[in-house]
Amino acid sequence: MREAAKVLREKLGGKILPEVNRFLGSVRQLPQGKSHTFTRKMQVGNSALVTDVQVGQRSPKLQAALMVIDNLMQPQFYNELRTSQQLGYIVNSGMTVLKKTLGLIFIIQSGEYNTETLEQRMEAFLEKFYSSLKNLTDQELNKIKKSVLHSKLQKSTSVTGEAGRLFTIAFDLDAEFDRNSRGIKALEKLTLEDIQNVVSSYLLPSKQRKLILRMSGKDHESGEFSGEMISSIAKFKDQYACPQSCLP
Repeated sequence: MREAAKVLREKLGGKILPEVNRFLGSVRQLPQGKSHTFTRKMQVGNSALVTDVQVGQRSPKLQAALMVIDNLMQPQFYNELRTSQQLGYIVNSGMTVLKKTLGLIFIIQSGEYNTETLEQRMEAFLEKFYSSLKNLTDQELNKIKKSVLHSKLQKSTSVTGEAGRLFTIAFDLDAEFDRNSRGIKALEKLTLEDIQNVVSSYLLPSKQRKLILRMSGKDHESGEFSGEMISSIAKFKDQYACPQSCLP
């Protein structure tokens, strides 16, 4: 691969960009327990809530724990809020990876309820989810771990997919070509206590570091909001200025 890249550079006549001139992306980090809300009034009847919870910097153990939590939480989140409570027709959750910052995202769209109600129901679900982990057995945890392991062992089904995978590892993941094997080892060692610690440390409302996007339908009241209101994107960036409040 290195030889192929060298030949390509020679043919194109390109030069390696000095490291000092390279763009380095970074992510603004919120303090523990801090939340910020950005609101918009919509010209449609539906309201939507998007909550992005920052968890921590990428490591094999933390990423494995979040993959297990996501696998366990996603169907429960949908069944509870979409099927049982019928909050809205779009209900979803998932793990996020922004540069080296791991997190979880929650999305609810509703034509019946305002964003305050959606946020309250989401927070209540997380409290309930944490309590449910106390009843999770080792057998159930191992079943989830096997499901996550299966997804990590999936191979690319096309040349394009494999090229994209290698490109991501080489340029976005600091050429950590053994990353998957280290992730599998971390997954195998993961315990129920590890899962509970991640949830209690990062996902309970009092511990969350989160950004909340509230889009209120034209006929819905905005309601009370949690945390600090983002009135200006520029001021928010100044509040968490880089490099003091930023990590890769």
